[in-house]
Amino acid sequence: MNNLSFPRLGKTSGGGSREKIMVIERQEEGKNLHGVSPVLVEKTIQSYCGTVIAAKKTKDGKIFVTVRNESQAKNLAKISKLADEITVKVYEHKSLNSCKVVVFCRDVKNDTDAAILTIVKEQGITEVKQIMKGPEDNKTPTGIFILTVKGICPPKEIKLGYLLLETRPWYPNPLRCFKCLKFGHTSKDCNSEKKCSKCGEAFHDECNNEAKCVNCKNEHGAFAKECPVLAKEKQITKLKIDRNITFWEARNIVEEGLKTKYSNTVKASIDEEVKRLTEENSAQSAKIDELNEEKKTYAETLKNELELQFDAKLNQYKEELNNSIQEKVKKMEQMEENMLALQKRCEHLATSYKEEKHRRKQAEKEVEKLKENCIKLEQMLKLYGYKGAPKYMRSQENTIQSPPRKKKGITEMTPCDQIEYIHSDSEETDETVNPG
Repeated sequence: MNNLSFPRLGKTSGGGSREKIMVIERQEEGKNLHGVSPVLVEKTIQSYCGTVIAAKKTKDGKIFVTVRNESQAKNLAKISKLADEITVKVYEHKSLNSCKVVVFCRDVKNDTDAAILTIVKEQGITEVKQIMKGPEDNKTPTGIFILTVKGICPPKEIKLGYLLLETRPWYPNPLRCFKCLKFGHTSKDCNSEKKCSKCGEAFHDECNNEAKCVNCKNEHGAFAKECPVLAKEKQITKLKIDRNITFWEARNIVEEGLKTKYSNTVKASIDEEVKRLTEENSAQSAKIDELNEEKKTYAETLKNELELQFDAKLNQYKEELNNSIQEKVKKMEQMEENMLALQKRCEHLATSYKEEKHRRKQAEKEVEKLKENCIKLEQMLKLYGYKGAPKYMRSQENTIQSPPRKKKGITEMTPCDQIEYIHSDSEETDETVNPG
């Protein structure tokens, strides 16, 4: 027998679904259908009603069969035995053959639920209830309606007059006991003592204790929205409605899912940690590579900058050296010019010196000649007996005076002056030796 899943909400449109969920269970108390051959069950179902949509066995030993229409449901209800020794009973499931949806229409919020039910009854709707808000003595309509629809799949939309109203699944609050404050049962079925909603201890009027949830034991009240147990119960209710399964099936699925989720969470946490470490390692490797690239880039940039600086400095030194060489060359050229000028001057001076020396030699020769002439003249004078000094050598007191110094040189005197000058010198010498 195929263990097919049930259809989910929103897969049909138009009127209510004709599909139904039938339950097959053992007639005898304390017995179930565990251990019964699935081949035998499938043959028996097909012999009564033909091929069905789906069939599955629950944990409590019942078989849920989804039939296509009312005819298959009536034929399936005729089954009383699966074998000679196995007696069964077949009936419609009390809650899974209907579902509830929510619609919103502000235009009919002032109409009664019965009036609206009369309009939409032909679409497979069996109950209409509008959500009211406000205190008990002053309720205000909201225009939000909860519709109970026949079938296991609700319609996507409901026609109300000329309007097509989109439907949404209705998720009621989780079943809760307001006596012991736990989930899954009501106060009528509770045998526990009444608990305080704040501290979780035995009920008392005024509570000054610290907040403690009776369900999850965390530091908040039992009705706190952040309670994880409340979130879990809401998940169970949502799963029950979405999959159209029983409350206990939904609870088992959620708890198994939580266990799987926990193991998956641990595994995912480990995988995430490994992934994180791998990513960190990759990031570090990438960072190292990036740093190496930056190092290479920086080294290349620094090398280029140093080369540019070196080239600039070298060009500067070359320019300075060229300027210095040019200045020194200019100085050397100037010195060379000065040396050439000095050499010319020296040559000129040497030429002038030679000429002057030559003139001096000529003057000396002339002086020698004059001396010889003077000597000869003096001898002639002595020969002829001429005595006495020249007139300019005698003063009024008959004293011998030295002749005045001529500014001119001997070479510049006339021959007569030269003879008189020599004669005066000789007389002065004689008078000095023999004065009187």
